Amino acid sequence: MPTQATLVTLEDFQQMPPPPFGVKRELIEGVVTETGKALSGHEKVKSNFIDLSAELCNRKTPWALVSESEFVLGETMDAIPDVAIVRRRDILAAPSDKHFSFPPVLAVEVVSSEKAEDLEAKVRGYLAHGVATVLVAYPKLGEIQVRTTNGYLQLTSENRLEMPQLFPDWSADVSGFFLGV
Repeated sequence: MPTQATLVTLEDFQQMPPPPFGVKRELIEGVVTETGKALSGHEKVKSNFIDLSAELCNRKTPWALVSESEFVLGETMDAIPDVAIVRRRDILAAPSDKHFSFPPVLAVEVVSSEKAEDLEAKVRGYLAHGVATVLVAYPKLGEIQVRTTNGYLQLTSENRLEMPQLFPDWSADVSGFFLGV
């Protein structure tokens, strides 16, 4: 029989000593998760996403792009998406001495070393805490899963990623996210 994870409050999580160098610690629906440093394939996908989103997130648009930023999304959720798109007004209004306390519009997770159940809990947590869309990128498969509260869509490298409900004038070839991987 599997062991039950001990649930942790945000206050308890914030009182924990810092994780060791190279470890990313998050609170996902009350469960503390830790992952190690990402390898180059993971970082390439993140970089490609940033490059492909540059037009969408320039200073003339209402969007801003952040990477590895911490979002406190409630008493059970303190997460660090690989990449996120936020409303520019939210990021400008956020206190400079605290983690972000608003949900990103879009969170991107690149699959690498985390356990499947931890990643799924994180995606569900994002959606439950107000993130409109979560992209889960699978570098080894060259696929992206688009997740919303209405369901999901699996895209292959032959498809284009479009999110007209969020970004009506933007799209990108899925294969572009996996260049060099």
